[in-house]
Amino acid sequence: MLSLYRMVPWVYFLLPIAAVPWAIRAGRRGSVRGAPQSLAGICLAGGLLGIALAKTWSWLLGARVSTGQTAVTMYWMTATLCMLAGINLVVNRWLRRAVRGCVVRSTSNARRRFFALVSGLLVAGKGALMTFVGVSVLAATLLSFRPKVVHDGTPTTILDAPFEAIDFRATDGTALRGWWIPAPGPETGARETVLLCHGFGADKASVLPVARDLLASGFNVLAFDFRAYGESGGHLSTFGDIERRDVLGAVRWLKNHHPQQSRRILGLGINMGAAALLAAASDPGPEGQSIDAIAAVDPFDDLGAWLSDLADERVAPLAGVFVARVALPLAGAQCGVDLCHWSPAGDAQNLWPRPLLVMHAGKDSLVPLAAGQALFDSALQPKYHYWIEGETPRQMLYRDDLAARVIRVFFRKARTII
Repeated sequence: MLSLYRMVPWVYFLLPIAAVPWAIRAGRRGSVRGAPQSLAGICLAGGLLGIALAKTWSWLLGARVSTGQTAVTMYWMTATLCMLAGINLVVNRWLRRAVRGCVVRSTSNARRRFFALVSGLLVAGKGALMTFVGVSVLAATLLSFRPKVVHDGTPTTILDAPFEAIDFRATDGTALRGWWIPAPGPETGARETVLLCHGFGADKASVLPVARDLLASGFNVLAFDFRAYGESGGHLSTFGDIERRDVLGAVRWLKNHHPQQSRRILGLGINMGAAALLAAASDPGPEGQSIDAIAAVDPFDDLGAWLSDLADERVAPLAGVFVARVALPLAGAQCGVDLCHWSPAGDAQNLWPRPLLVMHAGKDSLVPLAAGQALFDSALQPKYHYWIEGETPRQMLYRDDLAARVIRVFFRKARTII
């Protein structure tokens, strides 16, 4: 199914282009009344919806959305509305043919009145059906599509550290961008490298403060943007499932370019980044098995359960059922993966015999503490945990010296048990 991940963007790209000649031809033939005007309205609505989505995303995350990314979002939403319009057109034609056939075959006025009543009910039902389909497709788009936002800063401006801007590819070929930051001073020959994996809605620049203590402690750091984030390629994201290939690509780059400085590869990930690290480390290939230890910050144990609870809490009661049963399967289908049954808790079990540290902040966290506890409980030894109920994730990672020390000590002493 992964091939769908590459096909879907092309389908969305081609839909508006194909709709233009179709609308012109349909308008000339009169087969669809007002087809060119309807397409113009769809383009206008898609453009406005795309602008609203990009600006909302930028406002919520406190980051920049470029003009190009805004244009991409406008085009993507226009393509989504074109697809819904096409579905509506097909349903309309099927209904007209079905009702017309029944009425024509009717031999009495009573039967004709009956079928006229049925047709009215079908039209009303069609409206409800298309509303449900439209909401479902738009919800799936919000779950999988990402307008790329960029936070200001580099390792030099934020950490006063030299760095190398790098380009590499995920194991499925997606282009990724990152920063190689060697440990400073006499520790430049350090043999341990930390993969810094940002969370949902972040990028490599926004998590750089976490690297300050690691660099000072003699660890090299590789920070990179996941696909559909920051400066990396792609626009479809899966909360860490497909992103495991980004982590594996980063490990491969380290092995090829800095083998001596990456004798041990350690992972530090936040929510989505933690899930991607756990999924990558469970891969039986050489890249996955090269990840020696993972520190997971605010991880979730099961994607469907987490999003369902989040929707119930922050959207509306019973919204979680819709997300888990409808929106998430659609989002997974267009990304070519089964998101409904993906569980980082299962990947945590496959990390054995390598060590795991689970850290969780209990205040204003996107992921509830119970989800982190469930992932910790499912993991096998060796495993460690660090809970802070009164702090936010940002406070815990950026301003809590004890949390920084916990991560540092864990990475220094973390070893496989066999």
